[in-house]
Amino acid sequence: QIQVGDRGVVTTASFRLEKDLASPGVTFRITPAVFDGAPQKFSYTIGNDTETSIEFGTYYEVYRLEQQQWQRVPFPEGTAFNDLAILPDPGQSYSDDIYLYSDQVAYPAGIYRIRKQIRTADGERTVYAHFRIN
Repeated sequence: QIQVGDRGVVTTASFRLEKDLASPGVTFRITPAVFDGAPQKFSYTIGNDTETSIEFGTYYEVYRLEQQQWQRVPFPEGTAFNDLAILPDPGQSYSDDIYLYSDQVAYPAGIYRIRKQIRTADGERTVYAHFRIN
């Protein structure tokens, strides 16, 4: 069960690298995590608390929880992403905005998640951050 609290406390998917079990790993957070109506954009942070480099791009996917299953929310036709490589050093974080295009896409009340791919020395991982629209 996913709980997204009014104070922005949110379940995030994080991971630890096998050789890095002593550190918290990689985290993905959305700020704030609860919205009254669908926002046009909001901020996210990916933290690299590992001892190695991580890499990710600007691409993301949005999913909505419907009847206990995650359903992908399509972007408006013609949406494009700049293919930028983002490489936060160990102990650093990266923050940016995520655009929901809520003027073109319907976001009914519910629980959502953002999916991003992270590349590490150990391979590719998926991280999720959850948010709620009231």
